[in-house]
Order: sequence, then structure tokens, then C-alpha cells
Amino acid sequence: MSEAIVIQGVVYAGFLFGILLPMLAGFIELHHRSDNQALRIDQSYARDPRFLGNSFRSKADPIIASTTPGSRTQFLARKSEFAIVLPDIDLPDGERVADILLSLGPIVAGEQTRLLDVYGRSRVVLGAGSYVRALVAGANVRLGDGSVVGRWIDSERNLVVGRACDLGQSASAGGRLTLEGETLFKRVFGNPVLVGSEDSALAIEESGVAVSMVPSGIRELGKDASGLAPGAEIKSDIVSRGNVAIGANATLYGSVKASKDVIVGAEARIYGNVVARGRIDVGPGARIFGHVFADADVFLGPGAVVGTANRPKTLYAGRNVVLALGSQTYGWVITERGGRTADAI
Repeated sequence: MSEAIVIQGVVYAGFLFGILLPMLAGFIELHHRSDNQALRIDQSYARDPRFLGNSFRSKADPIIASTTPGSRTQFLARKSEFAIVLPDIDLPDGERVADILLSLGPIVAGEQTRLLDVYGRSRVVLGAGSYVRALVAGANVRLGDGSVVGRWIDSERNLVVGRACDLGQSASAGGRLTLEGETLFKRVFGNPVLVGSEDSALAIEESGVAVSMVPSGIRELGKDASGLAPGAEIKSDIVSRGNVAIGANATLYGSVKASKDVIVGAEARIYGNVVARGRIDVGPGARIFGHVFADADVFLGPGAVVGTANRPKTLYAGRNVVLALGSQTYGWVITERGGRTADAI
């Protein structure tokens, strides 16, 4: 009998030890702290917005350097694809090219051309209704109306996209990216991304206010609170469990975080970030100097601006993005479902 009790006690002790053993490390850390330093985060890190174009250049330049102009060579490890290196390229309307084009000079393609990957060290012009799988340029790029990019496009300088184009998965420019209207996109980057003609760019003043500034407090709102009255000015973050409305001509020195939607009135100024679990509507002429993140849709009204020159920000939508005529975004515009430009919202 006593032997059975001993065995039972050993079993219980082993069971208890098995439960407590995983907690031992935490117990030791609580009483003898060794990991009590802040986690270091490299805040200077930034993803290269033009990674695709720069990567293609790094692979194409050695091929150009080692290939006699006018000759044809296998392109990288693609067994079924070949590249042709030319001093410059001038293609007539309707031309179809089955080779990858690498040009030392400018590339000019007529209307309704069909191309694979194209790399020009100088400017590139594609006529209306053309298709290109991928395009990289060392200077300015012009896409004619109704052109389609299969994968991505990158310009070292400025990129002008005609009306009714489809930019594929990514479009980026080292300078200005101009979308003339009714354009479809997924990810675009420019300084800025401008909707309209090149002549319609606004004169954007620098804010002189650091977006990372520490506000004087946090203004917490309930589910039915409105946010900031028209013309009002406060120095505070706004956090809401519902919707937030920033009135017309209001100024907020802080950020906004809402569990639902955020509506930014015309000519309002927000010197911080705007984050919403719902949608974000930015009214005509409004300015947001920080990032814009929405789980749902983002609508950027006529003349509205996100970010400032040389301080790229990100406008992100978990669903759709609509950019109205005259709007500008300095940095990324990213959408998970699809983006488009519109003459009006």
C-alpha cells in the first residue's frame, strides 16, 4: 500500500515538474533581468522604391559592355530568350519584337508596337496602344495613350503616362511620375506622383514641421465623436473607436488613428500620419504631411497632397485607391486590389 502511494507521489511530482519547467526561464528573468534593454530598430532603413529597375540595369549593363552593337546574345539564364544590343532603336507602327532590346541611345517606338523587356540608356518613347512587358530607361519616358505594361516600368528621371494606360504591377520614377488620366495601377512611386498634365503641378511649400513631433497630448474620442471642427487648430494625436472627421481648413499638429473611417475636409492640414481601419477620404486641397494607411479604400481629392518633396511617404490602401485630377503624392501609392486615376471623385 505504501509502495503504491510512493509511486503515485512520484507520478504527481513528475507531472507538476513538467508543468513548471517551461515557466522556469521566465521566473529567473523576472528576478534576475538580463534582457532589459530596448529593442534596437534601424529607423534609417528604407526599401529601394526602384529596386526592379536598378536590378535590371545591374544585369543588363555587363551584357551591353561585352556585346558588339548589332549582335544577338542569350539573355542571362533565359534559354528561350535572346537580347539584341543596338546603338539606338526606332520602330515603326505595329512592329512586333521577339527579342529583348538593349539600347545605348534613345528608343522610339510607333503606335501598336509589341515588345518584351526594353532597356534604354537614354529616353524612351512608346506610341499609343503599345505593349511592353518591362521597361527601364536612363532618362525620361513617355507612354502613349492606351499603352499596357505587363510587369513593371522604371525611369531614372521623369515618367509621363498617357490616358487610359495600365501600368501593371509597378511603375517608378527617380523624378516626377505624371498620370494624365484614367490610368490603372497597383504600385507607383514618384517625386511626386502627379495626376494631370505636367503643367498642372502645384507649387508645394515645405512644412517646416517634423512629422515625428511629439504632440502635447492624446485626444481620445468615443464612437460618435466628430474629431476636429472646421477651422480649428490643436496640437494632439486623435484616437477614436469610431469615425473621425477633420473639418475644412482645420489644422492638426499630430496624427489620427480611427477604428472606422477618416474624413479630411477641404484645405485641412495634418502634420502627422492618418491611419484607419475603414476608408480614408481626403478632401480637395487638403495636405497630409505623414503616411496614409487604410484597411479599406483611399480617395485623394482634387489638389490634395500627401508628403513633401524629398521626404517620401506611403499612401496605402488594403482595397482600392482613387487619385483625383490635380492630386499629388510624394513617395509610394500602394493598393492591394487596384488603383485608378479619375478626372473627379
